[in-house]
Amino acid sequence: MSVLTMPPDVAEHYVGLQLRRASFEVTDEDERVISLKAAPYDVEARIAPNLVESFEPGAFSRSTKDASRIKLWFGHSVDGGKIVGQAFEVEDRADGLHLQTRVSRTPSGDELLVLARDKVLDEASVEFAPMREFMVIKRRGEDVVVRHRRAHLRGVALVPAGAYGRDALVTSVRDLKDKLREEKLARLHTMTH
Repeated sequence: MSVLTMPPDVAEHYVGLQLRRASFEVTDEDERVISLKAAPYDVEARIAPNLVESFEPGAFSRSTKDASRIKLWFGHSVDGGKIVGQAFEVEDRADGLHLQTRVSRTPSGDELLVLARDKVLDEASVEFAPMREFMVIKRRGEDVVVRHRRAHLRGVALVPAGAYGRDALVTSVRDLKDKLREEKLARLHTMTH
């Protein structure tokens, strides 16, 4: 692969807010918490014909400093989606950026929780602003390959299908019944040991 400057046909794909798929799960429905892997690291995704993209480990590590700036969307913000919550915990791991988000008590938030629990919406799509000075662009055969060394994470949307597929999923959805059952099992376990 050879290093390139950004060709005009690639540059048009990196104007404004960018959207990429990730994974998530509702971890505690009573507390309205959805856990997700927002962006996988070192996973290539075809964004457009002849355009492949990936994120370097740590590309979103600065997002850990102020989790509440990362908003949770029901559908993409640029497509009329509704803001339904925000992150309260962000963890930069070797495999990607993981978030804990709290869903607001609104009709849209309620609907999102149901669709996530039922796995109708089981993938997440990151919304980010690329930083051209931190993009490595190479050609591989007919493809232009873009690797983001750093990017600004703006939010994450729950969607039925995202750019990174099963590499960006909801990781847990828990409701009050699950929580109560786990507490009972924990008490039984401590009584028998």
